[in-house]
Amino acid sequence: MIYLYRSLNEALSKVSSPYNTQFISRGIHLLPNNEAKYVQQTNTEGGISLEDWTVYIVDCKGTKTNVSSYFLVEKLVNASDGTPQIVWSLLDVPFDFGWNLVHLEINQTLGETFYSNRFMLTDVNKDKTVQLHYKKEKNDDFLSIGVTMYYSDEDKKTELKTYYEISTKITTTYGVKTSKFDIYNTELMQKSLLVQLSDIFEYPYCYLDGIRHYLF
Repeated sequence: MIYLYRSLNEALSKVSSPYNTQFISRGIHLLPNNEAKYVQQTNTEGGISLEDWTVYIVDCKGTKTNVSSYFLVEKLVNASDGTPQIVWSLLDVPFDFGWNLVHLEINQTLGETFYSNRFMLTDVNKDKTVQLHYKKEKNDDFLSIGVTMYYSDEDKKTELKTYYEISTKITTTYGVKTSKFDIYNTELMQKSLLVQLSDIFEYPYCYLDGIRHYLF
């Protein structure tokens, strides 16, 4: 998902590993001129507060594009640890950054500057993206994100039960439950994002492009 950090190094940093020297930053894919807003909630360490801000999208070359008109603080909330957090959104951003990875930079006239992790904002391969709307509890706010994932096919599987009857010496197999489901594929992305997506799909309220889905 898209998080906000107090330093650019933290926002764009990669965790080092002696076994993995190649890290993937793709997977979060927002679309320009999208009529359904993308909504995220911060989980910034120490809390976050915004006042009199200017928001830029910064590409990999450091070029800044002002998107303040498309950035909105939806509401103020408190995290489970009591720190102040915000629910914010991006709506109808008219810029396309192609294959370049970008991040948000939120400057304040008086106050801290915050940075986001990288994501894509482009119409490139938009047919391979879905917009997720999700929440864990009934009274939670719906959050929304775009990811590189696409419907590929449908399938049906039958759960079988097998038992051996001693008296007849016959092994019997019968169907217990049949399930039909849709198959979605993803492009190459980091495992941490896949873990987050698996968590979202387990939520009781999850919509893919406006259609409700269930993992189980």
